[in-house]
Amino acid sequence: MKKLLSLLLVLAFCASAGAATISTKAQETLEQMLGPSDLIVRLTVNGQTTDSVSPSNQGRLIYDRTNQCFAISENGGAYNCILSSSGNTSLTVGANGQSLNIQSLTELTIIAAAATTDTTIQIPANAVVFGVSVRVTTVIPTAATFDIGVSGATTRYGTGISTAATTTNPGTNDATRFYGAAVSVRFTPDLTPAANTGRIRTTIHYLTISPPSN
Repeated sequence: MKKLLSLLLVLAFCASAGAATISTKAQETLEQMLGPSDLIVRLTVNGQTTDSVSPSNQGRLIYDRTNQCFAISENGGAYNCILSSSGNTSLTVGANGQSLNIQSLTELTIIAAAATTDTTIQIPANAVVFGVSVRVTTVIPTAATFDIGVSGATTRYGTGISTAATTTNPGTNDATRFYGAAVSVRFTPDLTPAANTGRIRTTIHYLTISPPSN
């Protein structure tokens, strides 16, 4: 098994041809590196912005240059990102474009010198939120702790969290809550910061459902 896992395979995709081919350079590399020591699988796919959907009873994989993700079309359905580095993944995709999507939004929130701070990013309308995770990247001055929530429920995703740098909180206190309208995350320090130098990396983790497109 160790020898099997030590061979080098390089595949180059020709996006314009719509099919996988092995380039001359890839063949040369393969001939030079093929041996009984190691196997490293490297798959390179040329990015593209559009492509026709897959035929019926077939699947098609592309690298979506617009959304910077691998996307699949199955059985003639629309393309959907899979295993995206942006944090968005479609778990199931139907033939008519319907899908179940695990998603996330993140920002570096500047904590204002005020009683509360609302994030620029918002929990989307019709989302089911699993949690709001945070990491304090720069200490929040004056205050010792802060709460995380939304307007009207300011401790929903955490309370009494330290303002010290590197503090983290998963924010799963109130998992699987539905939001019918978009709303910002709200931070409430126990004391008003003397300056807006505090920074928090904020991430909203949520689920959405895309209805059929046709």
